[in-house]
Amino acid sequence: MVEASLSKLDDKGVFTIVKVENVERKVGKGTIIEVNIETEEEFDGVKKFYTSRKMIVAKFYDNGKPTQNTIDIAMAQPAA
Repeated sequence: MVEASLSKLDDKGVFTIVKVENVERKVGKGTIIEVNIETEEEFDGVKKFYTSRKMIVAKFYDNGKPTQNTIDIAMAQPAA
């Protein structure tokens, strides 16, 4: 599935987050922490978005551990 930067949603209004994942990416000698976000709605054929914006990452993960926001999103999904 196609992914896009979360910034593509800046002017899209309200959307529903259905899944959040913590991802560590190696860049050179360092590591970048990102979150992958999947939305219920589709925007220009895209439902999966990523961001490394620290303010947004902090809403979902604190030192790699899920925050209450992430737990609430996971609990809202039906069991597979």
